[in-house]
Amino acid sequence: MFVWIEPVDTSHFFQVDEDQLAKAKEPVFMDQPHCAFLPHCVVLFPQYMDPKTKKRVSTGQELHITNDEQKAHNTKYEGGTANGRDNQTLAPGKDMVLKDLKPSRTEYITIQCDIHKWMSAYARAYDHPYAAVTLGHDPAVKDHKDPKFFLKKDDSRYGTYEIKNVPGGAKVKIIAWHPKAGYLGDGAGGKVIDLAAGDNTQDFELEVK
Repeated sequence: MFVWIEPVDTSHFFQVDEDQLAKAKEPVFMDQPHCAFLPHCVVLFPQYMDPKTKKRVSTGQELHITNDEQKAHNTKYEGGTANGRDNQTLAPGKDMVLKDLKPSRTEYITIQCDIHKWMSAYARAYDHPYAAVTLGHDPAVKDHKDPKFFLKKDDSRYGTYEIKNVPGGAKVKIIAWHPKAGYLGDGAGGKVIDLAAGDNTQDFELEVK
């Protein structure tokens, strides 16, 4: 599940500092160690709003989708009007690099394999770094074959999220979206909350069918 914040007034934007921009230059990786895309969902920060020009500027961030299995995988992505589409067959050890992605408040990117049709993944691109994905695996464990990679459902971290360094003292909208269930809580418009200094919490409920 994706969770993010937005300004209450859509004509406004969040300013980001140099440390956040430097971190955004690091690529985001999605692997195919077996017949699955891992991680299943990723957050992207490919552009930000320049406070001087009031125009979006690239952070340089790329999404690398790598086939690290010893068999070919087809990788197809569709990003709507903002990010187009592409379809490639990746030999073992090869990757698809998505560059110059554009943020969208309404569209998301689907990633699929036409060879193994159960394989799917999702990405959302933002013009700020205040977004997160709920945890289904331990981000400290990099080896997908490690039995500790996937969190057990009784783990207190499972299904939680953390959005770091948010602008304290601001009134914002918080929005949650699940690939299968759609928008949660107050829907696509989000819930307006006041961010107090220190930690803030907001829970979302998802009905499992």
